[in-house]
Amino acid sequence: MAFKLDTKEESDIDKTIRISEYLNPNAKQPINRGCDGIIFTYINGRGYVFICEMKSGISHKKDYIQQFRNSYVFIKFINYILDEFYDMKINFLMRYILFDKKKNYGRTESNRKILPKKESYQGKDLYIYRIHHPNENRSLDIRLLEPLKD
Repeated sequence: MAFKLDTKEESDIDKTIRISEYLNPNAKQPINRGCDGIIFTYINGRGYVFICEMKSGISHKKDYIQQFRNSYVFIKFINYILDEFYDMKINFLMRYILFDKKKNYGRTESNRKILPKKESYQGKDLYIYRIHHPNENRSLDIRLLEPLKD
């Protein structure tokens, strides 16, 4: 089973469910839109959550930052449930990755460290790793993401 922030109804086909009626797809604030993937992992003994969004066309800041924020809040929601009812807490560093195929940025080198870029929208600052791949046949070594100072 998977959770999707932007599903409209329960579907037996892909086993996704809307996690809350509060995430109404008709709301003025698009809080029902989530990112394409969330990865939980450990690197060198440190826990990370990579919130990933993929864009094949032009990426609009207002859209992807809202999606990153929504996914972040969803992870915090899960964390509060785990803490309240199961005495467990997720203690991971959050990282945001925007994948796109935009060619005018140039290619992301396959062996070079990748620095995050500070992006702001509606008073919210996020440090986003932008990964530019001209095709989907290249892979990314997550260890190349330059760590932020937390």
